[in-house]
Amino acid sequence: MTLLTLLLYVLIAAFILMGIQVLVLKHETKNYLLSFLQHFVGALFLFSGAVKAIDPLGTAYKMEQYFAQFEITFSETAFSFLAPIFPALSGAAVAFSVIMIVFELVLAIALIIGSSPKRTSWAFLILVVFFTVLTGFTFTTGYVPQSSNYFAFSEWGAFSKANMRVTDCGCFGDFLKLDPKVSFLKDIFLLIPGIFFILAAKKSHQWFTKSIRTSAIWGTLVLTTIFCLYNFVYDLPIVDFRPFAEGTDVRTEKARQVQAVADAPIFFIYRNPSDTTETKQFSDTELDQIPEGWEYYDRIQDEVETNKIFDFVNIQGKTIEKTTYLYYDDGSGEVPIELSPDDTLNGMVEEGWVLVDSKTSENAADKDVASDILNNPNTHFMIVCNDLKKTNKTAFAEKVANLAKVAEANGVDIYAVVAKAGTAEIEEFKKALGIDFPFYETDDILLKTIIRSNPGIVLWNDGTIIKKWHHRHLPEMKEIENNYLN
Repeated sequence: MTLLTLLLYVLIAAFILMGIQVLVLKHETKNYLLSFLQHFVGALFLFSGAVKAIDPLGTAYKMEQYFAQFEITFSETAFSFLAPIFPALSGAAVAFSVIMIVFELVLAIALIIGSSPKRTSWAFLILVVFFTVLTGFTFTTGYVPQSSNYFAFSEWGAFSKANMRVTDCGCFGDFLKLDPKVSFLKDIFLLIPGIFFILAAKKSHQWFTKSIRTSAIWGTLVLTTIFCLYNFVYDLPIVDFRPFAEGTDVRTEKARQVQAVADAPIFFIYRNPSDTTETKQFSDTELDQIPEGWEYYDRIQDEVETNKIFDFVNIQGKTIEKTTYLYYDDGSGEVPIELSPDDTLNGMVEEGWVLVDSKTSENAADKDVASDILNNPNTHFMIVCNDLKKTNKTAFAEKVANLAKVAEANGVDIYAVVAKAGTAEIEEFKKALGIDFPFYETDDILLKTIIRSNPGIVLWNDGTIIKKWHHRHLPEMKEIENNYLN
């Protein structure tokens, strides 16, 4: 879905709500334009809040990114005293996310039914200003070189997505990713009805009686709070908008994205040496058209839309390679000769040499775990911990340990992929819980995208995600054996 398609649906919803107001409820309409805007903006915020309520952790993770960038930005300025505020806010990002989502949904209902017009108008404007600051920051960081502070305005240059500190605003969660500029302009546009609502608050329509409107607001607050909490505290989101949804053939989709990036057209930029502001770009089939004397300046490649499946790499594992070396005395009294087993097999041992010692060395080598996961044709369990320090250890010790026993009994591989932990922390964690299956490391953002549970359980087969479970909703082991392992 595109933003234009979404706005078309919201427009239709606004007309339907206007029809209900005028033809069914027959409430007084003091200003038809104002009423229509109440319905339009209310429907837009209702949808925006609903898709975020399905995945509150997604919004929380996005806020963590903003807070981290704000901390960096302010710490390098005269306002550095504000920097310590943002780590504290980041620690409360989940609560902040739920409050903001519930507030947005309550505000949407308040606009539609006309509850407390003056307070609702001011609340709407404040929320839109808040969104505008976030989307404005997201977009304008594209003008700021990575080596520069945001407030060093003299160092701003040409816009580049590569410079952006936060890649998207998360206005519609993972349901719809908006271009940062489009998102910023959307919020600028919403400031117009925000101001209009305040100026014309007395002409706002009001549905039902005051007591019904109040009950509707409180009911929305309670129900949306419960709904938000259900979608991450109790279980996984009821709808998975992320690229690692159940049934996704990750291997095929990753190969498609990698190929699309490789096939994206490349353009070479040349500039006029007598006027370096004059540049032209040429494709690889137009290089014979380059004006004589022009200098090579840069190259660019068309952008290809990718997602976190493209980044399903860099899952780090270690394999221990043991090598035994044999030491022979050749009778010369010198230091014994060191030979590998391959050397001895290749006839390097001469007549009269005597074996005097042997030693085994262990060498740790990087393991391409991501490739193993995608190319494993058998059923296998991935235990996901996006932050090992905050992992629910009770769930790990009980449910995951039981799952490991079932996996072992059925000859099924089981392993954990964790983030924010080093080798020492992993070994300590495994020892404390009595776990002996492999642990691998990767980026926490990738793991948060795969599943919204810590720990979470993902069942793979031949590069495809078969099933995902929140640790609170892992079925009985017998059910897993009957339905997924037989």
